Parts: sequence; C-alpha cells; structure tokens
Amino acid sequence: MKALSGLKDGFQFRLGDGKSSFWYTDWSGIGILANHVLYVDIHDIEIRVRDVFIDGNWNFNLLYTTMPNEVKEHLSNLPMILNSNVADCHTWKGNLNGLYTARDGYHWLNRNDFSDNSTTTVTWSWLWHIPAPEKIKFFLWTAIHKALPTKEMLSHRDGSSIDNPGASGFGGLIRNSDGAWVHGFSGNIGFSNILHAELMALYHGLLLAWELNIKDLRCYSDSATAIKLITEPVDK
Repeated sequence: MKALSGLKDGFQFRLGDGKSSFWYTDWSGIGILANHVLYVDIHDIEIRVRDVFIDGNWNFNLLYTTMPNEVKEHLSNLPMILNSNVADCHTWKGNLNGLYTARDGYHWLNRNDFSDNSTTTVTWSWLWHIPAPEKIKFFLWTAIHKALPTKEMLSHRDGSSIDNPGASGFGGLIRNSDGAWVHGFSGNIGFSNILHAELMALYHGLLLAWELNIKDLRCYSDSATAIKLITEPVDK
C-alpha cells in the first residue's frame, strides 16, 4: 500500500458548495470527524458541512453529537469560504491546475523511495513505456508496489466489533469498473454488535454512492445476514 499512501499525500480536499458529509468526508485537515467522537448521533448522520457552517459562522449548537472542544477550536480556526457555484472536490497538489494525471502521479511517487529496502532505490520508469494498454500498466504498477485490491485486503473493509457486543465501527470503499479506488469511508458507532456494524457499513456505502451520483452500483458484503435483511421481505 506504499504507492497508494504516497499518492494520497498528493491530494488535498477543497470545499466549494459545502455539500460534503460533515462527519464522513475528510475535509477538515484532521481526518474524518466521525473518528474524533465516541459516536455520531442518528440525527446528525446526513448532515453536511454547509448545514453547520452558515453565513460565515459555525453553528455547533445545531449538532446532537458531542464534539470535543479541541475539534471545535480547530474548525473555528480554519479559513472557511463556501461557494455555491463550485462543487466540493479533491485537487492535486502536484501541479498548478489541480488536475491529476498518471504522469504526475509517477513523478510524485519517485520523489521518495517506495522500495522495502531503504538503501536501494529502484526506478520503474520503463513500465510506463511498454507497448500495453494504460490499465495494464496501472495494474502492473499497483502489483509491484503491493497495492492491488486483493481479497485479503478487502476482507477488512466492512463492519467490525471488538467482542459481540462491544466497541464497534464500520468502513468500506467504492471502486470503479476497473477495480481502481474511487472513495472510502469509515466511522465509529460506539457499543454495539457485529450485525449493526455490517448494516451501517452497507448504509453509509450506499449513501456515499448516492452523494457521488453513482447509480449503477454492485454492493458486496461478507455478512449473509445483513444482505438477507435488506434484500428479502421482513415478516411483520
């Protein structure tokens, strides 16, 4: 995952209209805010940044969720300007126009050594010049840097609970038709059980897909019970 981690450092989130999720989008510079609280109150799950930042001021009193004072202080010190004509998005720090290309990503990664042996620098520049489709080159690049979305890696993207019931959380990712990472999400739900965590993972994954305007979607989960609950009629 070294290459993926290195590329993520090259992106920064830019607020525009503020329609991004307040709790589950990494817009604040300190990570997903849901990870800074014990749990997100059910009334706050769908709240957006612009629902709390109104007319140039933070309205934390509108939240049902208890948020640490240090987080409030951090948000209050952010230079916040919302523009209803510009969508929230990630921009690339590697060039002036903010747009990412495979070439930019390659040069960004090669600023540092991503090999396992810190005393040996390996260059893979030849990979981008082989006579093969771009998606094959990308596949080889991710394989070389151990960033392929294998079954072993994906098994950790779901609901989880320490003991059952116990401290619980959820997470997941959205990939495109080529298997490339599009977006991820995670959150805490406090003291609960594994089924609740699995259902919350499904719910927030579908909610995120809707916010990203992804309508053609296949949903995967390792919980047969959770899938059954949302696909089969419930006995009254």
